[in-house]
Amino acid sequence: MSPYLSRLLIPFARVFAGGNITVKDQVEMLKDVSMHWIAGTPLGDVVKPTSNPEALVHAYLFRACEQFIVGHEFGHTVFGHASYSTDRAANHKMEYDADEYGARLLFELMARGIDSSGEAGNSTECYGLIAPAIVLGGFSIFVPGDTFSHPAPLDRMMTFIENYQGYLPRGHTWPKSHLQLVLQNVVAVAQAFYKWAEHKTF
Repeated sequence: MSPYLSRLLIPFARVFAGGNITVKDQVEMLKDVSMHWIAGTPLGDVVKPTSNPEALVHAYLFRACEQFIVGHEFGHTVFGHASYSTDRAANHKMEYDADEYGARLLFELMARGIDSSGEAGNSTECYGLIAPAIVLGGFSIFVPGDTFSHPAPLDRMMTFIENYQGYLPRGHTWPKSHLQLVLQNVVAVAQAFYKWAEHKTF
């Protein structure tokens, strides 16, 4: 999963670092990831960040995405989600609950200045708060709609965005301007995945 996640983050890191990337290029990069995933083939040549700022954003996004994914799975354990049931709605609720747990855990750790490696760092940068939207939107590349066990990825992404303010931990010290920037970027992430969904041809 790590190579796919790393490649998936490239266009977002480029944009957040101030670089330019067209919708066409972004769509092609996302399509490349999905085609390799579907075919089960290696990604081939490694696509790397093209500047130091982009590399820093990419590394930070990667860690935050990992933290959210681990937090989601940990949430299943905390809530006692042993297995999926024969109830589609109940299965979907389990996934939404785990998404919420993962987001709250990520936000809490970031508010305390701790990154996913367990080390103190620049965890108050806006990029980490965007991670759940990228992960959930990214799932739409691999599974575009809902299944018996999981809600549609884009629905999960929008649920995260709608509840974003509620995930902010009490006593956080992020300035209002910082959080407004985060929200703008979260919306931009959502738009990117919806644009990709409109352009995909496979």
